[in-house]
Amino acid sequence: MAGIALTVPRGASLVRDFVAADYDGDAVSVFLASDALSATLWPGGSTAPIAGGPTASWLDAPSGTWRLSLAAAASAALEPGRYRLRATATRGDAVAALLDGTLEVTPSPVADATASIAPYGSYELMVEEAPWLAHLQARDDQARFLRQRVKARNWLDAIVAANYRAGGLGIYGEHSAAALAWGVPRRPLGPSTIVLDWLAADRLLVTPQVALACTYKAVELVARAQVGVNPQHAGRAGWYSRLAEDELDGMSSVAIDLDGDGRPDLYIPLAATNTLFT
Repeated sequence: MAGIALTVPRGASLVRDFVAADYDGDAVSVFLASDALSATLWPGGSTAPIAGGPTASWLDAPSGTWRLSLAAAASAALEPGRYRLRATATRGDAVAALLDGTLEVTPSPVADATASIAPYGSYELMVEEAPWLAHLQARDDQARFLRQRVKARNWLDAIVAANYRAGGLGIYGEHSAAALAWGVPRRPLGPSTIVLDWLAADRLLVTPQVALACTYKAVELVARAQVGVNPQHAGRAGWYSRLAEDELDGMSSVAIDLDGDGRPDLYIPLAATNTLFT
């Protein structure tokens, strides 16, 4: 049976019964109960099968009826997408294909790493700045463009962490110069883990400028995903990318609220270019 397309929501079980048939669709009754059935699921191409995938079993071998099963736990372990699916019956060295098709795993409300990350920009602000988004969302995307808004936050967080200077030789140029005179090494090349912890704990104060920069970045990401789908929307990606960069350039610094009282305790400049002195 070629060209069979099955669908299962992620985290749900799948049970389908089939009757072995030839290419004309006529039932085939040449199988024995001793014929071994197997089912294989793989991403496609020449890739390895997915462990813990579907199983195949006889209902009545002489009549050619058999069952394909996929446990709920097995589908929950699969990323949404389309997979190749094949079931075979083996007798000695002979292998007969019972099914050769696809299995599409559709998104479901299962645990997602982005669920605990609060974006800096809102969906409402996205639609305000880009009204064409209101009726544009892929079926497998997260509601209200959550995935793109979280990516926009990660974009800004990375910039903030990269611009932090106080974790190295000091917060003043002369202080750093004195440290260098005593042979103290320059600041680490990577981002400060302390700042990364602050950002992960939602200590960055979300000002209107922060929200707008992240909103433009999120809209840009949505537009980029339209390449090859809708050229008009895809062409807007560059425009919103420039808006995000312009908004970022207009912010001299961002504020960190260390004690959670809603007031800034530390400012991190976003235009620090001197890598020698703080």
